[in-house]
Amino acid sequence: MLGNKGLAAAALLGLAACGGGGGSALSADGGGGTAGAALGVVRLISSVPSSGTAQVPVDAVIWLEFDADMALASFAYPDTWLRAAGSQQDVPVAFTHGANGRVAVTPSQDLAPETDYTLQVSPLTADQNGRILDRTATVAFRTVDHTPPTVTGFDVPNHATGVSRTGPFTLSFDEAIAAGSVSDETVYLRDVFGARYACDASVVGDAVVLDPYADLPGERQLLVVATTSLTDVSGNPLASPFESSFTTAGDAVSPQVTGVWPPTGTANASPLVQPTFAFDESMDPASVATASLLFQDEFGAAVSFAVDATQDQCKLRVRPLAPLTANREYTLAFLLGAVAATDVSGNPLAATQTLTFTTGGDATPPSVWSSSPSPGDLKVPGTLIAQVRYDEDLDPAFVDEASVLLTADGEAWPAVVELVTTDTLQVTPVLPLPTDTACALVLRGGQDGLHDLAGNVPQGDTTVSFSTSSDAGLPGALLLPADGADSVALDARLMVVFDAPMDPATVHASTVQFTDDVGAPIPGDFAVSGGGRVVTFTPTDDLAVEAFYRVRVVGGSGGPRRLTGNWFEADRESRFRTGSTLDLAPPTVTATVNGIPEARRDGMVLPPSGWVVDVTFSDASSQWVAVGELEVELSGGTGPSPQALLADAQLDYGTARLRISDSAPLSEGTWTLVVRATDLSGNVGASSVIAFEVDERSSGVMPFERTQVVWVRTDLDRDGSGAPDFAEDLLRLGLATAGDPVGSNAWLEQVTLQGILAKTNTLYERDPSGEPLEDGSVQVRFTTFEPIALQHAQIALGGLDPEGDRTRAYGDQSTGVLGRAFFDYQNRDFSDRNTTNAPGTGVFPAEMFLYQARIHQQVYPSYQTTFASRFLPLCPDMGGTPAGSHPLDAAVLTPGFDYESASGSERARWNTVMAAIDDWTSVIGVILAHEIGHAVGLVAPGAMPTGLFGDSSLHDSFAGAAEVMAPSVGYEAMATLNYMVRDLDLAYLRQRVLLR
Repeated sequence: MLGNKGLAAAALLGLAACGGGGGSALSADGGGGTAGAALGVVRLISSVPSSGTAQVPVDAVIWLEFDADMALASFAYPDTWLRAAGSQQDVPVAFTHGANGRVAVTPSQDLAPETDYTLQVSPLTADQNGRILDRTATVAFRTVDHTPPTVTGFDVPNHATGVSRTGPFTLSFDEAIAAGSVSDETVYLRDVFGARYACDASVVGDAVVLDPYADLPGERQLLVVATTSLTDVSGNPLASPFESSFTTAGDAVSPQVTGVWPPTGTANASPLVQPTFAFDESMDPASVATASLLFQDEFGAAVSFAVDATQDQCKLRVRPLAPLTANREYTLAFLLGAVAATDVSGNPLAATQTLTFTTGGDATPPSVWSSSPSPGDLKVPGTLIAQVRYDEDLDPAFVDEASVLLTADGEAWPAVVELVTTDTLQVTPVLPLPTDTACALVLRGGQDGLHDLAGNVPQGDTTVSFSTSSDAGLPGALLLPADGADSVALDARLMVVFDAPMDPATVHASTVQFTDDVGAPIPGDFAVSGGGRVVTFTPTDDLAVEAFYRVRVVGGSGGPRRLTGNWFEADRESRFRTGSTLDLAPPTVTATVNGIPEARRDGMVLPPSGWVVDVTFSDASSQWVAVGELEVELSGGTGPSPQALLADAQLDYGTARLRISDSAPLSEGTWTLVVRATDLSGNVGASSVIAFEVDERSSGVMPFERTQVVWVRTDLDRDGSGAPDFAEDLLRLGLATAGDPVGSNAWLEQVTLQGILAKTNTLYERDPSGEPLEDGSVQVRFTTFEPIALQHAQIALGGLDPEGDRTRAYGDQSTGVLGRAFFDYQNRDFSDRNTTNAPGTGVFPAEMFLYQARIHQQVYPSYQTTFASRFLPLCPDMGGTPAGSHPLDAAVLTPGFDYESASGSERARWNTVMAAIDDWTSVIGVILAHEIGHAVGLVAPGAMPTGLFGDSSLHDSFAGAAEVMAPSVGYEAMATLNYMVRDLDLAYLRQRVLLR
């Protein structure tokens, strides 16, 4: 172990591993545990009932099917429970074995009817071989429901007066209502004369919200009605009809005209035009007749008409009963006085506005000329930007989300609709469309739909139906030479490299174009290779000197498409300029395996699959590497071909990543790897040769044949004070208050511990909550409670170094050691106990506190350390006010604190406490990750295949400033730098490199 190494505010403290401790013992099978042949994790295959099931009997037994026989004792974790929705009370259940990995979950008594339940299963749930689930699993269901719903209230009191004329109005029930049962026949508004008022009706939780489309009449008695055809989600009808009455507020304000269409003075209007007036409130269309609206031609001849209203009745459309005469002027004007049109409350217009226009001869409605996607198109990308071109210009006033609708599986899908050219509209989904889904563009016809400039409308809707692909991503492509490239060699070939195999029928000279600067095709040979990923164009002659050329990939449905069907959103283009010379220099190529540099890869042993090759390459004199011709040659046995590796590779202009997949593993034995790169002129460069061994995964060479469970213990009292060491740390720091005056200590302890584990989980390539990520997560699962019937490691977290004086306090000297752990080579013992007092093992946060406090005393107030900037306001020994003792803390330090609505002083106090917790958890999280690293085999001394290039202290040799397994660390660095596990160490933890 190392002692203190200090530079004023940038103190360095030692971390240590004890060699030859509990980790030195080998199990009988040579691996970690009693069942070395049981690899990986256990899986939950299915459940009965499945999640989302309704009408589950109250006496039902819940069946869980796993892929192995389970250890029933492991279902006793506190995070395995059955609970009713909204409750924190567990329903008592019994777990029993069934056949073939099935487990029966039997409640001790009948469940409550008409109740939503969730069964949660802990990620520590294990099979009989010690494999854990490693993911939290849930099953949600609703029990049988035969009770009719009842109305519990209406947000307007019965017989209320002066009620808003616009709503919305909320009808509440004692349970959720089935949205499919809500219609204008089952719940509605009507007046005492029987007239109904159209509303938008929506289900929101246990309520139905009615939002009238049009303003309600003033001083009108109305009733809200709910019929027995309204049902709950289980299909039970409303117990009895419901009615409640109210009277709307008075309305004595006259309506006003706010706009007209077509604009007054318009020429060449369609003889079929239907002029429209817009008002500032809802109008009564029945009040508009020949006596109230003048509609005549230039000769004074009256036009017979009818009036139609929009849904909100704020627009009245005047519909001539016969086509108008072409090339004639018409005038419309509302009349005033006793015959004036009125709003829905009977108030007459007080002012008028005249509309004049002249007709033309165009009476032909617009029609769709082309669309992308095309009708019936399959495998359309969910991220499409749809375009529809018409055979004539459209009126932009009618191009919006009301006239153009995007649907997915029959439901409206939010989208932005715009006119991008005079005859082309564009539809952009707000969110990507779901995969494998029937979708449609509905182009509205009629007077509420699309119009041409003359006012003609399609007679009916036009529907463009299509289905989305199974692929949620858009294709990508590298265009070579890249856009903006200069001095390109005259003998260069041109290339397009796609990010996935493409449909060969869509990749040809019309969709991937190689042209001069004005778009003229270059003579040459067009070839597709690389499993449909690579297009290579070889010009017939050398390119011209200092000339511009272009490489273009056509976007949209008419361009190249992935095998899954997805196309490019828009054209991709590269414009480059040639130089005046040929290229004779080969490119430079560097390759690594798992990111391990050359200095640390001698003696490397790899598993048959799961590891990665990273390649960097460049070419001199602004020339370009032909990425699509990259070749990874593996020699030594059976394995994937260079073509197969390239087909699945992640490629960029100067880098590539290739993964050895489980579907094409390498055979055991001695191998070499070399990467060759060819530039666009045909010159070949090669990386240095990488030699390695391939060994089968087995318990003898794998650190984690199954997930290592680590119990992080904060319950220990190793200084004998009568309180847990971890809790005492928070009191020292000021993250808790003695006596817990506002009851915040337990919550703050939970937040701090969760933050520490979140940092450690992130360093181990996991989700902050501990859930594994899709690729590369380390098989280490942390828990804060004792594992049940499961081999596991333990580590103490909290307090002082047990090898130092246990009575030390603020101002005393630190031992300079932040943690110790038994070094367990290759993690051969799943049951390490890093909780001992002699030697003292675990993580010692109090030593960091003592060390930082002592530096603070030495430099303050001339200098304020990072530690002091966070803890001066909190630490009692530094004059701070601990969390839980400030007047604001009763409100601020609660799980339900609402930062957005808080006062400035409350926000400031919250920020003070949380910023300190954030720094502290980052620091201690790094230390915990470090000590756990020792417990699972980091850092084995010596070179591979037995070592990880650790030094005699079992730490990284020549460690960087932010490496987790460095021999010493500093508070400022851990609080501010992006700490990471060294490449080789991480490859070991991910089991992408093996030790023998």
